[in-house]
Amino acid sequence: MNYRLVLFFLLVVLLGNFILSPLFGVGESFLVVIFLATLIVAVKDYRSIIILGLLASFIEELLGGFGLGVFIMSFFVAFVLYVWLDRFLSLKPSQHRQGKIIYQLSSELLSVVCLTYIFYILAFTVQKVFYDGNLEWDRLAPIFQGYMPPILISVQSGIILSVVEYLNNKKRSITSSPYARI
Repeated sequence: MNYRLVLFFLLVVLLGNFILSPLFGVGESFLVVIFLATLIVAVKDYRSIIILGLLASFIEELLGGFGLGVFIMSFFVAFVLYVWLDRFLSLKPSQHRQGKIIYQLSSELLSVVCLTYIFYILAFTVQKVFYDGNLEWDRLAPIFQGYMPPILISVQSGIILSVVEYLNNKKRSITSSPYARI
C-alpha cells in the first residue's frame, strides 16, 4: 500500500474537518468524499483501495458524527458499482491511452465528480433508511442547486486527483527504475 496516500488522506481529513469547515462556516466538507471517489478512480490496486477506503470511511464517520456504517456501506457500493461499470465500459482511460494526459485527467475528473454525487446520494439513503427515517430529501438538495457546489466539487476534485496521480506516478517511477534495487 502507498503510505504517501495515507499521509495525504490524513491531511485531507485535517483540512476538511478541522480547518476549512470552521473557517468558512459550513457544516460539512466535500474533501473526504472527493478523496474516496478519487481513490476509487485513480488507484489501480484494488486491495489498497479497499483498505484505505474503509479506513477513511470509518474515520470520517467518527469525526463527522454520521451513523456507523453510513460511509462504509456507501463506499463499498460505490466501489462495486464503479468496478462493475469499468468492466463493461472501460472507464479507466489510462489502460488504453497512455500518451493522452489531458484526455485521461478530464475523463477521470468527470468520473470523480459523478462518483462524488453518487456517494452523497448513497450516504444520504443509508442514513435515512437505517438511522433517521424522518430525514427529508430536501437536506440533500443544496449540493444539486445553483452553480457553486458543482464548481467547488470540480475544483477540489481536480486538486485531489492531481495530487493522487502525482503520488501514484512517483511510486511507479521509483519502483520501476532499473536502479531501484541497487
